[in-house]
Amino acid sequence: AGIIILIVTITGCIYSFEEEITNYTQQDFNVVKLENVAHVPLNKIVESYKKKYGEDKLLFIKQKEIAPNATIILGNKKQQVAYNPYNGNEVTILKSSSSFFAIVLDIHRTLLLGEIGKEIIGITAFIFLFMILSGLILWFPTNFKKIKSFFTVSRKSSKRLNFDLHRVGGFYASFILIFIVCTGLFFAYDFVKNATFAVTASKAYSKWGPDSESKDKQKINIGEIY
Repeated sequence: AGIIILIVTITGCIYSFEEEITNYTQQDFNVVKLENVAHVPLNKIVESYKKKYGEDKLLFIKQKEIAPNATIILGNKKQQVAYNPYNGNEVTILKSSSSFFAIVLDIHRTLLLGEIGKEIIGITAFIFLFMILSGLILWFPTNFKKIKSFFTVSRKSSKRLNFDLHRVGGFYASFILIFIVCTGLFFAYDFVKNATFAVTASKAYSKWGPDSESKDKQKINIGEIY
């Protein structure tokens, strides 16, 4: 279980810096040469995308507002297409399935083993949660007069130092680890999601927001928001 937890931890840390790393390694995807001309209407870029890739394959449109020469990115889970904001031409395309971070995310979720890997990680997460909770129980002092020693790291010997680092550091880290494990289980298992919704008296909604399925939705001219 320890090796699996280590793999999930490392891949999770790497994936959390996806945007920063991508911005550094794929600058041609994010920005184009700065020009002193007006941007083309967003409608034109959207129509160009729909004509080439299909209307039903457009799930998002994004752009870095802080950079006037930032590309306009359209796409979905499988691909992202960058367009030049000045002339509306396609700059480059990124296939999600073959990208480095897609592989990192797949390792994080399934160990590249599909549903079997997902179950392995889920079971490991439950074991890890049990280890954290049992560690807190073992840490809990039976004599509160000696409570100070439970927060003290002794350097009398290497063995004692290692034990105290594990005990004291583990106590402080346990609360963060419990939160991380529980949120991971929330994404992995429907019964955890349902239990969370039941306890918090809330309900699931579309990833586009709580009002995405409202009957009172209004159509917006996409050119008016760009």
